[in-house]
Amino acid sequence: MPPSGLRLLPLLLPLLWLLVLTPGRPAAGLSTCKTIDMELVKRKRIEAIRGQILSKLRLASPPSQGEVPPGPLPEAVLALYNSTRDRVAGESAEPEPEPEADYYAKEVTRVLMVETHNGELGGAGEPGGGPPGGAGVPGPRVG
Repeated sequence: MPPSGLRLLPLLLPLLWLLVLTPGRPAAGLSTCKTIDMELVKRKRIEAIRGQILSKLRLASPPSQGEVPPGPLPEAVLALYNSTRDRVAGESAEPEPEPEADYYAKEVTRVLMVETHNGELGGAGEPGGGPPGGAGVPGPRVG
């Protein structure tokens, strides 16, 4: 008679093959993470955006279709719309190119700083500045 462990082998062999060949995650049953319902997330996002829009309009709830007055718009509303539309059209039109003369710098002055006899810095031509003798030497002009 074979040992008792060998008698169970024919019974356990199909179970082992089933575990090896079965696709899936063995730890799926142990997960504590909640699944995400994308439809719920989408609805919540839409609700949040709707609330932000109502807040900007200073409304507590969306207006119903019955509250919208039928008929033509008042003249003040049309005038405001037309002026806003004209302003936006004017801003979106191509801006005038700047004249080339205004684009480039006109003149650059360079001031040389020289040390005076008492150790202070002074610009050439300033009182107390420049080389001894008071003769200021202007810097070169770039431009």
